[in-house]
Amino acid sequence: MGKLITPLRKIRRLEILYVATIGVMMIMVVCTPFLVRRWISETDRLLGEQEVMEALLIAVLLSLAYALSHIYKALIRSHREEIQRHDLTAASHHRPI
Repeated sequence: MGKLITPLRKIRRLEILYVATIGVMMIMVVCTPFLVRRWISETDRLLGEQEVMEALLIAVLLSLAYALSHIYKALIRSHREEIQRHDLTAASHHRPI
């Protein structure tokens, strides 16, 4: 039973980390226009129009969120497979005589 608890705890920790990361990224998306306006006004518009920078930064954040989602799903799948293997191994050791 001890081996079964470890993958379940790992899954729960991954869930918490994933939700926290998505929360931080959502805050970053909301704050992007404000940060870009301030940053561009301080650099005298050397990097282009404000809307273009906002769109690029938001696209980067959304791409990062998409990649994190795939990594999260792969890790969860791997831990669930580990749990299933453990269940199959435990069931094969407890066959009735």
